Amino acid sequence: MEWYNADEALVLKKSFKTAGAFYLGMGRLRAACLASLFFFLGMGPAIAQDVGVYAAADLQLAMRALIQAFEQENPQAHVKVTFGSSGKGYAQLASGSPHDLFFSADMGYAERLVKEGLALTKPKPYGLGRLVVLSLSGSQVDVSKGLEALLAPTVKKIAIANPEHAPYGMAAREALEKAGMWNKVKNKLVIAENISQAAHYVLSGAADAGLIALPLVIEGELAQKGRYALVPEGLHRPLVQGFVVMKRAENNPAALGFAEFVGSSKAREIFSRYGFALPPLAR
Repeated sequence: MEWYNADEALVLKKSFKTAGAFYLGMGRLRAACLASLFFFLGMGPAIAQDVGVYAAADLQLAMRALIQAFEQENPQAHVKVTFGSSGKGYAQLASGSPHDLFFSADMGYAERLVKEGLALTKPKPYGLGRLVVLSLSGSQVDVSKGLEALLAPTVKKIAIANPEHAPYGMAAREALEKAGMWNKVKNKLVIAENISQAAHYVLSGAADAGLIALPLVIEGELAQKGRYALVPEGLHRPLVQGFVVMKRAENNPAALGFAEFVGSSKAREIFSRYGFALPPLAR
């Protein structure tokens, strides 16, 4: 994997505070704490317990690693995950979809579930996402030029997630507008349902380049076949991401246990490994 702009620093505290998304703890209910504690101590029911998760599409790699680590420690738990855009996930959860936890690439969607009385906990940040310009290694796209590479005549199609409901799509549009490039490239855009689909468009050759989530290019096929450059953070609002536990999970020890695990040192190491900058630890 080739990449550029490695010297760009992530000013974590500033990014999280600017987004207004730093929450100290989850404000858990006493019953939830006890249930998850019993689960970890092996004092819960011995029968298998399902956990339904809706996760932002940029978590395709990281979430699978999180689930594998959690289930190894808690073999009685079985986590089922649905990936998609955060906006679509919010709409599904607001309509009563059977998910116990919601991981959103935009804290705003999680906050709306809290305001609507559907969440058991306040949103808790788990990472800060980054946007990259991606192309295949064998292409003529010089991603070392960053966004400017998208203006090249050889770039006919550019994949982005849908700005209407996908946080990375919103960030892509903001970055292009702030760089004064939106009107220059908008006729080249191929709009994907979510950021994972946008990445697939580049991988399959359906697009010459794309504005993609860093966590999707850290390993796997895109890491082997792609090259990327980070988009400067100042060109879009911080992609502060967080999760909530839904009220339907109040009596599900496995779901509460998974929520606890996401805040563990092991989970933070996984998020970091897959390209997420980490929020400060709660005190």
